Amino acid sequence: MNSSAQVYGREFRVRDLGPVLAALLLSLPLATVGTGLYVSGTSAVRTAAYAAEITRLNAAEEV
Repeated sequence: MNSSAQVYGREFRVRDLGPVLAALLLSLPLATVGTGLYVSGTSAVRTAAYAAEITRLNAAEEV
């Protein structure tokens, strides 16, 4: 299918967007899972650092 469109007197080829949109839709679940893993890992690290700091502060008060 070799279709084209004219804009301001110039001719451009029109791309079939079906495969591009299909690839985009198939990549969305993977992107969502990756974002969820990143957020949960980051929050776990920050929570562990916070708990370690609280433990260190409590140990310093007892001394």
